[in-house]
Amino acid sequence: MLREEMEQLRYRRQYLLVPQPIECPFNYDEFRINDEYILYKHLDLVCDQYTTGNVSIFLLGDIYDYSDPASGNTEILQKIIHDDFNVLLKNLSKIAGRYMLIFKKGKDLFLVNDCIAARKIFYAEKDGKIWFSSQQHLLARVMGFKPTINPDKKKYYSSRDFIIMNNAGISNTTYYDEIFQLLPNKYFDVSRNKIIRFWPDRRIEKVDYRQQVEECAKIIKGTIEGLANRYEIMLPITSGKDSRLLFAGSKDADRVYYYLNEMEHMNNKDLDVPKKLLKKLNLEFHLENLKGGVDDDFRKIYLENNPLASEVFLPAIFNYYRKHSTKLNLPGNFPPAGVSHFKLRRKDYTGDFLMKLYGLDKYRYAARSYDDWLSSSREICWESNINIIELFYWEDRLANWGTQIQTDKDISQEEVNPFASRYLSEIFFSVRYKDRLPPTIKFSRAVIQVLWPETLSMPVNPGFKKNAKAVLVKYNFTGFLRYYRTKLI
Repeated sequence: MLREEMEQLRYRRQYLLVPQPIECPFNYDEFRINDEYILYKHLDLVCDQYTTGNVSIFLLGDIYDYSDPASGNTEILQKIIHDDFNVLLKNLSKIAGRYMLIFKKGKDLFLVNDCIAARKIFYAEKDGKIWFSSQQHLLARVMGFKPTINPDKKKYYSSRDFIIMNNAGISNTTYYDEIFQLLPNKYFDVSRNKIIRFWPDRRIEKVDYRQQVEECAKIIKGTIEGLANRYEIMLPITSGKDSRLLFAGSKDADRVYYYLNEMEHMNNKDLDVPKKLLKKLNLEFHLENLKGGVDDDFRKIYLENNPLASEVFLPAIFNYYRKHSTKLNLPGNFPPAGVSHFKLRRKDYTGDFLMKLYGLDKYRYAARSYDDWLSSSREICWESNINIIELFYWEDRLANWGTQIQTDKDISQEEVNPFASRYLSEIFFSVRYKDRLPPTIKFSRAVIQVLWPETLSMPVNPGFKKNAKAVLVKYNFTGFLRYYRTKLI
């Protein structure tokens, strides 16, 4: 690689929001946000600004309005902007995307990101000032922080469990004791140095799935059309439910590249089902061969950006860069997914319980982090009629395990999860568990039937093991087994 190309990949698509001028370590544009803060954003990171009256918004990343797929970032900002930040947050609930938004009004400064924290906000305090970045190692570099000295943390970051978690952190903690992550459904009040939860903000009642099918289909279809209007999109296709929902939603979208990465130990059904399905629909299916190796210079800069980045996904990430750098990738992790593998409604969960539930019981700091999360979430879940395990999956697992690869993949191409809409998640939360759960997945099937019924001509999540597990989940056997397992550990 040429030197210029390598420099362009250094901290690609990242940002720094800092209270003093710095020597920025990547190719950047610079913006003065207010008298105190300076924004440095990588040249390849999309940035839009909009000001009306005494309110200004800086948007890093892209946003999409399913009700108006032709609109761009600036048009959407014009529609949702409000001088009351709480009203803006409500307006954002129907907006999908991967973004970090800076709201400025007078001396007030608020930061909020997309509903799954895919565009990260890491923060740390130094000399009474708060520093922010999209990447923890970048923030540590400019602030001079060293990796953790906590033996419990060091044990996790050198463990097999860390690899299983996609080389991601736990809760709001990081590899650096001074640096933390802003978790989903919260915003950062910079002026007052406070983190505030803003969702859930109402009680969500369970309804019959038929009341929500049409609206859900409209959101998925409109969002994917909006994505396709701006970019050539690539959509990974497996045999799974979420993949099929996105595939069905792409029926009328232009420039869609349907594919699957050829990985070791991949499920044969995940290859056979989409291959046969696309053939039936006269669409081209691409199997991405990842055996060509990784350029040494690319590997070097990839690991300089994140010394803890996944080596497992590096061949795929290099392939995206080499062949698909101008396309927008659409993964399909979905926030209300916790109930699909654990269904117990209790009010007395503890950090120990959550830690053991996800196999992290060897790391005591995880329990402390989870206790902190529970203390701020338990009552609001009870009042909002939300299963706390689902919210935990959303705000911990998805914000870490589910989005880490996206951050590492910024070096190669942009990626947006079409399910990253708080309004869409609210709809799923309102649907009764029995209509969401496998093996029947009645609600998802009904939505797919509206979007593109022919995509149901091949089975969803086929296989005896998957369906047997789904039955156990449906009747809560796995929930009780996991619960009593934690009592025995």
